[in-house]
Order: sequence, then C-alpha cells, then structure tokens
Amino acid sequence: RERVVRDDLDVLGLGHRDTAPATARLVLVEDDSGPLAFRCDEIRGLLPYADDQVQPAPDTLRAPLDACVRGLLPEAGGPIALLDADAVTRLLHMAVFG
Repeated sequence: RERVVRDDLDVLGLGHRDTAPATARLVLVEDDSGPLAFRCDEIRGLLPYADDQVQPAPDTLRAPLDACVRGLLPEAGGPIALLDADAVTRLLHMAVFG
C-alpha cells in the first residue's frame, strides 16, 4: 500500500515542520487500516499512572479534538494529556483520507 506524505500538510492544526519546537516528535498509531503518524510538541516518555490520578480534560477543547483527550495527568513540568488512541486514529483518518 502506497501513501503520499507532504511536508506542508497541516493536519489538525499541527503546523509545518519548520515551526516545530526542537522537542517535537512523531507519534505512530496503528489500527486495522494501517499506521498513521502525528506530530506532538514533546514526548516525556512512557509513564505509569493510576486511574484515580486522571483529571478531567479541559472544557476549552473544541470539537473534534475534545474527543481525543481522555484527561490530564498532573506532573511537575505541567499537565500531560492522556490521549484516546482510537479517537486520534479516527480523526487522523478523516483529516488525511476524507
């Protein structure tokens, strides 16, 4: 299966490569239809957490991104968004493939 990726593709308002912070990384997710990647500003690593640590996602998130954030995990360096991989994958598929 062939996929075409353009450097200037602005999926989900993530911006262009030349405006990315030095800490930006690609996150790879995969579902039954195959892998997709999206850029995030920073990856702090994989962190174990307990369900009771998860705080509600902010009400200020607008659709469709609000469905992608399950909640926030408090950390000393600032809150970490807990993403819903299925919702992120659905949204990426809609943005890229229509």
